[in-house]
Amino acid sequence: MKKTIILIAAMLLLTGCSSHGPSMQEVRSICRTSIEDDLCTSQKQICDSYSTALLHPYSSASECRRACEAVEQKFSADINAQGCEQLFDRVSGLCTEYCNSNYK
Repeated sequence: MKKTIILIAAMLLLTGCSSHGPSMQEVRSICRTSIEDDLCTSQKQICDSYSTALLHPYSSASECRRACEAVEQKFSADINAQGCEQLFDRVSGLCTEYCNSNYK
């Protein structure tokens, strides 16, 4: 009986955790603390741009996702952002999760 109660409590806890996406603060924090190699010289500017994009209110998730994609496109053309692919992969995914969980 005791094991059943613990199992149910764990399932409820996990269900609650999985139903929300990352917060804006989590996206910003992960972006700033991601370890990049020395080739990524634009990490601060990239993270600042993602933060600015997430601060803006949007009318839909697709509009929010377009803002995330615009940040990546802006820097992918910049020679200084070369070497930041891992950062883009990680943070653009989080940005998209943020949009999907906070907008319809």
